[in-house]
Amino acid sequence: MNKRITIYILFILLISTALFFYFANANETVENEDDQLLNRVVEIERNRLLAQARSISFSDYKDRTSSFIHSYYRDAYFDELESAYKTHNIAELTKIPVYQYFSKVYTAANEKSKSIYVKIPFEGTTSQWGRLYIFKQEKKEWKIFSVRDHLLVIKRDDTKRIIEKFTNYDDVPIEYEYIEILELL
Repeated sequence: MNKRITIYILFILLISTALFFYFANANETVENEDDQLLNRVVEIERNRLLAQARSISFSDYKDRTSSFIHSYYRDAYFDELESAYKTHNIAELTKIPVYQYFSKVYTAANEKSKSIYVKIPFEGTTSQWGRLYIFKQEKKEWKIFSVRDHLLVIKRDDTKRIIEKFTNYDDVPIEYEYIEILELL
């Protein structure tokens, strides 16, 4: 009888250990996916700035970022950006590092989309540019499905009040990290 109890206890320990490692690894995989998404958005923002400053060509921008864009959205995304690229130019960028605020990755309640928020402050003003990246899965990989740009005008008398979309996600404050995306020489 003691032998049966010992085998039973070993079996339970083995199953418990396997389940622990399975769930620990699953959580790590989600964190790694989220880190990859954030790194992709930082890379897109970096290359977008380089293209605007004419440090890289628009075709270089496309080559560097097209693998991050969902096939459903790719043509529309690049058509819109190419039009803006042809008509706008940043004449000179300051020689200081360029920083932007990037949110952590937020997953929709139905787990069918993920979002990353970016805030780009305008020097000398109380306004910011907001960009929302929405991801959906394509062949089991998260890709950018939509990018929405917004001008965030902050009231001068209440500088903590920003458009709600870039402040809360499902009634929880959005967490941002100030990240250097480019240092110009």
